Amino acid sequence: MDVEVYQMGNDCVPIRFTRSNLSKISNYTLTMEPDGRVRVCLPRDGNEKVARLFIAQNHQWIQNQRDLIAKACKLDEDWEEGTRVMYFGDWVTIKRVKTEPVIHLGNIVIQPATSRVGLKAQVLDFLQSQASAFLPKRIEELSSKWELPFNKVFIKNQKRSWGTCSRKKNISLNWRLIQCPDWVCDYVILHELLHTKQMNHSLEYWKNLKRLCSHVRQAEEWLKNHAFILLSNYQ
Repeated sequence: MDVEVYQMGNDCVPIRFTRSNLSKISNYTLTMEPDGRVRVCLPRDGNEKVARLFIAQNHQWIQNQRDLIAKACKLDEDWEEGTRVMYFGDWVTIKRVKTEPVIHLGNIVIQPATSRVGLKAQVLDFLQSQASAFLPKRIEELSSKWELPFNKVFIKNQKRSWGTCSRKKNISLNWRLIQCPDWVCDYVILHELLHTKQMNHSLEYWKNLKRLCSHVRQAEEWLKNHAFILLSNYQ
């Protein structure tokens, strides 16, 4: 389907229309793509007139998502107190008391490494250390539960994927999964574990994945709507 421009105040937002092939899908959905373009998915029998009305009704959501992406582009800027960071699916605020050598991330107290300078670097160090501790343990638990053995797990700083699985059954997980809700994190891990049995995305693969995970569609939507996390470390 076509791409057109939607006027939002002084800003022009590119809109891409797609159509679902599934007869059971009756809703119109919006997804914010990493480049700031909005994807509107129509039901199989839907029409673009209704889709445009749906866009107008969700004007504020679109603006909020584009604001988050705009912030995500500030790669070279350090963070200030009050910056919000996503942690296990919740937005938590960074606070720092000048009289204390610690950082408060919501209710969590971080003792920053003395070798790192800047609030941003110190908080990211903490998040990555949490991911390195949590993700290998969680994949072991799910691998054992569903009898899906893998070879090795690597925690990486990927920019375009949440996880991958090689033909040698080596699984790479994005450390930013520590920022996702636990049920979304589990979905990504199960998605990759199942690839140790099926190296494809066939209809059979998705049927098998739904047996392991009851919220496949919801997790996919969450990941699409939060793709900006992959583009930057600024949330």
